[in-house]
Amino acid sequence: MPDPLVGLPEIPAHPPDFVPGTHFTQACTDKIDLDPANWLWPEELKLVHWLVHTHELVFAWDTSECGHLDKRYFPVYKIPTVLHTPWSQHNIPILPSTIGEVMCIIKEKISSGVYEPSMALYRSRWFCIIKKDRKSLRLVHNLQLVLPQLRLLLVLATAGAMISRAEHVAKTYIICGLAWLK
Repeated sequence: MPDPLVGLPEIPAHPPDFVPGTHFTQACTDKIDLDPANWLWPEELKLVHWLVHTHELVFAWDTSECGHLDKRYFPVYKIPTVLHTPWSQHNIPILPSTIGEVMCIIKEKISSGVYEPSMALYRSRWFCIIKKDRKSLRLVHNLQLVLPQLRLLLVLATAGAMISRAEHVAKTYIICGLAWLK
């Protein structure tokens, strides 16, 4: 596995003043509150701006930039299952006045790879809520009835030797996450 710390720049003792980047622009800085509780000193806030600016290419600035985890650090893991009855829940109705915007959101999520077309037998409820800006919509997936069933399937599927494999995968993800945070 490659070392995620190779090539990282050193953190400056005295960070420079904010300089707009290609994605982290002045408009983004004004929109994103990087110190909502006002706990940071001015030099610390400059350091946060420097960190975001230096690593601006790793952030998804809009839904088209969302992707998947790098398989070099997080290998694909197939979870075995047991025989069970698939669930299909009827959707909560969408207001006719928002159908156009909801369809745009779904198409964006499909094009960015967050959603993918499926003919699976499973279907859980989802609904729309208005975001804090009181203009745009957010899709929310209601997993209240699905999560207990998934937990049961996971417990039944991870018996015997599978438990040690699941623990190994979990420890690997924790170690990679901690290495990334250093």
